[in-house]
Amino acid sequence: MIRKMREGELERVMEIWLASVVEGHRPFIPASYWQDHEEMVRREYMPQAEVVVCEEEGILKGFAAIVSGRHIGAFFVDPAYFREGVGTRLMLWCQLTHRELTLAVMAENARALAFYEDFGFQIGVEQIDEESGCMEYIMAWKE
Repeated sequence: MIRKMREGELERVMEIWLASVVEGHRPFIPASYWQDHEEMVRREYMPQAEVVVCEEEGILKGFAAIVSGRHIGAFFVDPAYFREGVGTRLMLWCQLTHRELTLAVMAENARALAFYEDFGFQIGVEQIDEESGCMEYIMAWKE
């Protein structure tokens, strides 16, 4: 089930964020980079976002955080549940509830890039992420 994050679930959402962001970027960004950004994400970013979770059998398996009504600022699945359709369910919810969406993805994150392309997102801008120094794509989808 996809639903809004409830009070008291931020800790689990942040666990998913850290595990998934480290796993997805392991080959080109060290885990310490993400660990250093965890508090900023928790205190500054998450309160501004509309956060929805994928819950199955009482377990939070993934989440999406939408900022400014159209930008997917975070989209993560717990690595323990990769390839179980959690990301697909989350993305379908995002596309069913929003007419247009944008997101940023690191160019070297081939798995995420392919996933977003499968849902019709197209690369609009290529730029260097200032903090990490990595190439990132800004992708867009419109109904």
